[in-house]
Amino acid sequence: MNGYLVLFNTLTKMKKTIISFLLVCLSLLKIQAQKTEKFEITLPDTVVSNSLYNKIDYLDSRDDTTSFGFVQLGAFNRKANIVAKKNIKSNLAEVLNKMIDSSAKDGEVLFQLRSLRIHELTGSFSEHGFCRFYAALYAHAGNSYYKVSDIDTLIIVKAADVTKKILRTTNEILNNFIAAGITKSPVNNQSYSYADIVSIDSTEKRSLLIYNAEKYNEGVYKSYNSFSKNQPDIIDFTTKEKKGDLVEVRIKSENGEDIKLAPKKDIYAVVYQGTAYVATRFGYFQLQKQDDEFYFIGKDKVSANSGDVAVASAMFGLVGGLLASIPENATFQFKVRHQDGSFVPVREIKTEPNNF
Repeated sequence: MNGYLVLFNTLTKMKKTIISFLLVCLSLLKIQAQKTEKFEITLPDTVVSNSLYNKIDYLDSRDDTTSFGFVQLGAFNRKANIVAKKNIKSNLAEVLNKMIDSSAKDGEVLFQLRSLRIHELTGSFSEHGFCRFYAALYAHAGNSYYKVSDIDTLIIVKAADVTKKILRTTNEILNNFIAAGITKSPVNNQSYSYADIVSIDSTEKRSLLIYNAEKYNEGVYKSYNSFSKNQPDIIDFTTKEKKGDLVEVRIKSENGEDIKLAPKKDIYAVVYQGTAYVATRFGYFQLQKQDDEFYFIGKDKVSANSGDVAVASAMFGLVGGLLASIPENATFQFKVRHQDGSFVPVREIKTEPNNF
């Protein structure tokens, strides 16, 4: 009987120990999940004379307004979510007040942030930091806004401990962008309402014929510029299909020679029998339009060991986490970026769907 009692007490103690251990683990996981890094726009060291503006407003147009990406902290490179240390609007006001002097004119500028996403990639002996920075400045006059300048760039830095460097470099470029912009008048007379700027993607697409066309003009488009205008560069061409898929596009040279065009190198897109295709190094893929966006399903090479993974994370957000675990020649759904026609990987496609 005593033996059973000892065994029962031992098991009870073990149970309590296991429960305590699990609670500690859960607490550690919660602490790790809550770890953050604060981001603040630093005050400039230099003063800009003859600024046209002494007031600044802020519009946050990021897809994800809860985070500025992540960095890796500590010996174990624990991921820390980057959040604003203070209100960005008041932070920008501090920056502008520090930047200008008494020569500043009584103008107001709107700072629209379309992307500021930081990402780190740790290698064997060094770390790379990436930041996608996309913003615009608008002069505010009455009920109208006029574009002053914009920036769309990918910041890349390398260091043994890259966190401080990528945050510092991002701040420098952001400050330089504002400093350069506040001495400029609007680039043209095109006016925007505040609602136009809030819906800036849609506003920009309304000026691109391809996003408003009921039909796409038949022909070969050598560039996105031609495609966005729905104006083909070549209208005389022949095609070859295999199992219903477009596989070749050919044209005649000036001396009558039959030339096979190279996808991506010679062609951006082609419209054949009313259907639009984009050209990539892997061939031709049919475009589909949904919710005012062009999508296609195709292949791309992705290496888990390449910097492309980090670049994709910085450029396109959460997709970078997916890319790190995807084999080469994986199939993705891509979105056409209306600003420049580049292809943004949206999600991996395990099997070919019939629709989006």
